Amino acid sequence: MDAGASRSRSRSPEAKPEAAARQPPTMRVTRSCSRARVFSIPKEELHLNYWFRNGPGHNFEDGVQYVESWQGKAEEEVLLDRAARKVKPVACVVLNNYGKKDQRRIRRLCQEHRLHYHSIRNEWGIDVLYATATPSTTLGTLLAGRADCQAQGLTLEDAVSRRLIQWYIKRGFDLASNPSMGVLESALLYGYPTELHGKEDIWNEFESIWQLKL
Repeated sequence: MDAGASRSRSRSPEAKPEAAARQPPTMRVTRSCSRARVFSIPKEELHLNYWFRNGPGHNFEDGVQYVESWQGKAEEEVLLDRAARKVKPVACVVLNNYGKKDQRRIRRLCQEHRLHYHSIRNEWGIDVLYATATPSTTLGTLLAGRADCQAQGLTLEDAVSRRLIQWYIKRGFDLASNPSMGVLESALLYGYPTELHGKEDIWNEFESIWQLKL
């Protein structure tokens, strides 16, 4: 899943789900979701977000073939626009894939979209920029608006549920390097779908990670 900065050449690092196999998501019941302000993302938008994961067959270049409105646009432009429209809670861009001029352009785009953004350098020396339109939204609020998560009975620990999006983007949340990071946290932050329908479903490859029964 959108697992933070990867060491690949892809422009947005929302990839490397296999790195999370060692860290299954927390599944304990905590606070009531009904208390949180609903942050709802349409199901079709969740699936569009998956084109930024950069896994085999799930990358922006492939998505352009199916999403007409993305044609002729740069990946980072589409990604930041989606964050600004609040259909993707967090956008993530690997700055090392761009020259200094383009890095400045990306930061200007964040400013033009009124996004809260922060860049970090991970342990592999890769500079990653995280951007969001809703830095003060809690993870519990994201969960409350996810019909797919509610249908599966997915929950978060109380402390995790209260964390703000800005807490994550200031630290980074690469599943490959953060042993305390849960798969569900990453899916909520990147706005990925979590349905487990069948072997053709895009989330099916994560079945072993989730350790859920169909």
